[in-house]
Amino acid sequence: MPAGEVKVVHERRYQVARLVARGAVHSKEIANSLMPEGQKPSDQFITRIKNDIKWLRNQSVPWLDALMQIGFVYECKVAVEKLQDIEKELQDIRYNIKEDPNVLKRVTVLNAIQHNINLQIETQANGPLLVKVRKLTNA
Repeated sequence: MPAGEVKVVHERRYQVARLVARGAVHSKEIANSLMPEGQKPSDQFITRIKNDIKWLRNQSVPWLDALMQIGFVYECKVAVEKLQDIEKELQDIRYNIKEDPNVLKRVTVLNAIQHNINLQIETQANGPLLVKVRKLTNA
């Protein structure tokens, strides 16, 4: 496959993945979204979209396996390190509260970061990783 064609396929699959992530389920719906306004997708284009969706599903399996084997443990380790950094900074704020006029802004930002870290871990633990673990235990 020529390099230009590979780039087109890669870009189309990226767009398909974005649309699927936003809730699009039918290949015709996705194909219509990818067409310029006023144009209808050909049957061949709809077939390509179906194949792209199949390809994306097949690619998710190795990703889940890797996440389960090593990725989740690493992500948890990184999250704990980030939370420890936030705790250290909050302790610094606690002891220097009178000297820092922007303390409220800093605490707000740190709380937002901490919330984001917690969401990342929760999403991985309750999302695809849990699905994979359940599949393995029921197999």
